[in-house]
Amino acid sequence: MATHTSEQLTEVVEPESLDPRLAIDIFTVMARARAIEDAVQIHIRDHGFAGFWHPGKGQEGAVAGAVAAM
Repeated sequence: MATHTSEQLTEVVEPESLDPRLAIDIFTVMARARAIEDAVQIHIRDHGFAGFWHPGKGQEGAVAGAVAAM
């Protein structure tokens, strides 16, 4: 397994250097992730769920970042 220093893993992207289309795409993924999260939570509240579900509310940026990196 490779190891990296925090300096190697951290790249600062200035907001003005971000492609506006990419910013919109990232926001869209974040909004969809939140909407799905909310819908699942409502479904579980109203109908129950016979399994394990770990809510990811507040972690939409991680989802969008992972998708953007693909």
